[in-house]
Amino acid sequence: MGKQHMGCMNMTREKRTFDENSKLGFMRFIQFYNVLLILLVAVGLVFVRGSSLTFTPLVVCNILILLAQAAVIWLIAKRKMYTRQIVIGLEVFELAVGAVEQMLAGEFELGVFLAGGIGEYIVILYFLFSRRAKAVLVQPWSDQTLSEAQDAKDRELWDPKSIEFWMRLLIYFFVFSILGHWMEMGVQILVINGIMPGTIAAPDSLTWRDSLNPFFIYGIAVAFCGLALYPVFLKFREIFSKRWQAYLASFLVNTLFCVAAELILGFLFNADYSAWDYRDQFMNFEGQICLLYTLAFGIMSSFITWIVYPMMERNFSRVNRDVLRIIIVVACVLFLLIYATYNVDLDTLFPGEDLAFDFSEVNSSSSS
Repeated sequence: MGKQHMGCMNMTREKRTFDENSKLGFMRFIQFYNVLLILLVAVGLVFVRGSSLTFTPLVVCNILILLAQAAVIWLIAKRKMYTRQIVIGLEVFELAVGAVEQMLAGEFELGVFLAGGIGEYIVILYFLFSRRAKAVLVQPWSDQTLSEAQDAKDRELWDPKSIEFWMRLLIYFFVFSILGHWMEMGVQILVINGIMPGTIAAPDSLTWRDSLNPFFIYGIAVAFCGLALYPVFLKFREIFSKRWQAYLASFLVNTLFCVAAELILGFLFNADYSAWDYRDQFMNFEGQICLLYTLAFGIMSSFITWIVYPMMERNFSRVNRDVLRIIIVVACVLFLLIYATYNVDLDTLFPGEDLAFDFSEVNSSSSS
């Protein structure tokens, strides 16, 4: 019995031995909690009018905490060194901000404050004493070998000589043409609530009607990111020794592309400012482009180029070729049906013909 007991103790000790390849455990829960918190704040902002949101120092601190929590999600996922110290410092800072808020409001009570910080205490104690966290969060901030391996994989994704490459681009065009319409609606909600400046679309405009009606400009933009901006980004990663230099150069190129595209589209199709009007915005040119939306489009195009497009490519590249062709056929048919539903006028195609279908004739013939 004694030997069996010792054997069980040894097995228990082995199970509690962690290294850099161990699972994240409780840290995975912290990631999900931070994601949920960020989503709740983002949804809440949609219902907050700009006039009721004052950027006091405490509000700015809370925004910084939210951004730091987003960074923690990435740090844990990448198992980066010093993540424990960063998280502990963040939790202490969050407790301090909460205490200052209560003091300024004249509502500070030590018992209430201590009870309200239970979650922060748990996280601090975990990262202070967890052997799993100490063993797992050890990856260096710069690992050239891993970076070079990832670069080689990413270069393989961009293969314009492959028919599958173009089929995937076509799928992205279909999907993001529709998602772009929804994004336009989301931006309008932010403008209406005063969170973002901009022109409010009329209630009967296309933005608010026919939510599945594709906005081609967004589909073209995503396809262009994959076709042109992504290989430029890969080239910068080869040229520059520091990765931040490649990202900065890519961001500048992406932003310049967005400026040129919006300016050309504005002069061609928005001369009357019916689609957008930036004439009252800071640093605008002819009301067609402005600094705020230029930066916003630059950030969005960079996000697609660096993260969204390669992520989609990595997943679609695993799909069997025959399955991919089935998907593209179904996507083409579905997209054409959606487009025709909203944009094809049958009376124009068949003038003078009655295209209404009388179901009573079918019923009468079936009953006879």
